[in-house]
Amino acid sequence: MSLLTHNLLVHALRIIPSSQVQVFHFTENTITDGGQSVPSYEDLGSFNGSIQGVTNELYAELGLDFQKEYKKVFVPTQLNGSDTQTTPDYVSFYGSNWTVFKSNKWTEYDGWDYAIVVRQITNGN
Repeated sequence: MSLLTHNLLVHALRIIPSSQVQVFHFTENTITDGGQSVPSYEDLGSFNGSIQGVTNELYAELGLDFQKEYKKVFVPTQLNGSDTQTTPDYVSFYGSNWTVFKSNKWTEYDGWDYAIVVRQITNGN
């Protein structure tokens, strides 16, 4: 089997600890009666993935805000961030929602994706 058609993430997740990641893809904006644009999302389901911390070096390299919490997420599905579309996808894990900030498209090569996500702050949390 060619390396290009072999999903290395699935094999790696048999060895390294994994977590459930719920993935929500942006589909469209809907305009309310009041004229407000509200994003709609498709729930793609839950995937086994790897969630990792972001190093201080990566914060500096990408110009990330040190006041926000970021994670690296590896999942066997495509993720679209604010770097590729106006309204980014989001994921849910560890009891919080995380906006896809920067995505790295590996799905066409190896069936998985890697993204930097930022924790959504709601209700002061």
